[in-house]
Amino acid sequence: MGKIPDKIYKITVLAVDDDPFILDTVVKNLTARGLKVLSTTDPETVIPLAAKEKPRLIISDIAMPGMDGLKLLKALKENPDTSDIPLILLTSSNSGDDVRRVSIPAPKPTWSNPSIGNSPGLKFKPS
Repeated sequence: MGKIPDKIYKITVLAVDDDPFILDTVVKNLTARGLKVLSTTDPETVIPLAAKEKPRLIISDIAMPGMDGLKLLKALKENPDTSDIPLILLTSSNSGDDVRRVSIPAPKPTWSNPSIGNSPGLKFKPS
């Protein structure tokens, strides 16, 4: 792997998984690519941590005791301080149950020209 540009270190990612081994693997892989990574094994701490730290992305396990990844997604989207943070859900399940549980309508991307005004480029609107 080549030299990582200094500015990528300013990108913060929050990772959550109740399995410390998987969480450590995710953290090591992201850090090796130059990202600043916050992590927790407790999904209940994600909302306040995300509201305070404003990560650019949250990566979460789906199947966790208490607040699972889907409940976390719902809570993040209902909180105005965290509603704009994208979330990637992970699973080690090969049964397909988790995939069916997350089979929700995906947002439809809409394009705008980033060279005009303050347009961020790609925007997502709920289906």
